[in-house]
Amino acid sequence: MQFGAAGSEDEARRLMQTVNSKYSAQLGGKRLGFRLAKVGEKSVYRVRAAGMSREAAVGVCEKVKASGGSCFVAAN
Repeated sequence: MQFGAAGSEDEARRLMQTVNSKYSAQLGGKRLGFRLAKVGEKSVYRVRAAGMSREAAVGVCEKVKASGGSCFVAAN
């Protein structure tokens, strides 16, 4: 489940802190992390919660969206 993509590690860490502080109840203890990815010529850091089934990720993402957040269930 992805919460966003940042342009630097520092931005990714700030986004993780924001998501954790706003949606910790909806995340239910799931840990966030980030992963470097190439998008065209750019490098981005994808902020994600992993380690759950697709069904569980959909459920968590729906809770985050119901609380005003933004996320999507990534294919990989």
